[in-house]
Amino acid sequence: VRSPLTNFFSHKPAPEALRSVLFYETVRAEPTVLFVTENIIWPAVPLGHLSRAQLRERLESVFPEASTATIKRMLYALFNVYTELNLARADGDVLRFQIHRGTFEAFLYVLTSEFPEPGMYHFEQLEGGPMRHWLLWDRDWMHQQLYNLRDLGIVSKISQIDALRQFTLQYDQTAALRHYFEHPERSSLVLREQPVAASKD
Repeated sequence: VRSPLTNFFSHKPAPEALRSVLFYETVRAEPTVLFVTENIIWPAVPLGHLSRAQLRERLESVFPEASTATIKRMLYALFNVYTELNLARADGDVLRFQIHRGTFEAFLYVLTSEFPEPGMYHFEQLEGGPMRHWLLWDRDWMHQQLYNLRDLGIVSKISQIDALRQFTLQYDQTAALRHYFEHPERSSLVLREQPVAASKD
């Protein structure tokens, strides 16, 4: 039986979607990348940049027993992960990043990885999770993708009434991916998406 990741790749999504999904899976699999993403990059989003020296200082404080050569390799690997997977750009020794829009197919994959079973979920779970903290996706853009998923029948209901904000997933991850990639109208439905500006918060 193919894994959801193998299944997703087999449908040959756009390169940008593949990069986002690979970054997400890398963070899930690598504790060091997870630490950097959650505790160093995310808090620095309001500034939008982080120098190699600042990142080195944080790594040395967290891994005091690591040799200089090991820290150097970690820095090299982290810069590569962020720049090659299109989440940031390197400006000399400075890593620059910001809240941005993702791609619909990556959103579908990550959403159904975080919420792999049918059921009702709160917007706060969406906004406070990896889509926002790891992938730095724009909040309004994420909300728009839920409505696109409703058009496709993957999300069955969205409620935004005062403090009650929740959405209901119709399928588990495997069924959701199959439903999307086999949907005859998926391209035209997703094209209804309207551009939104990246939020600053």
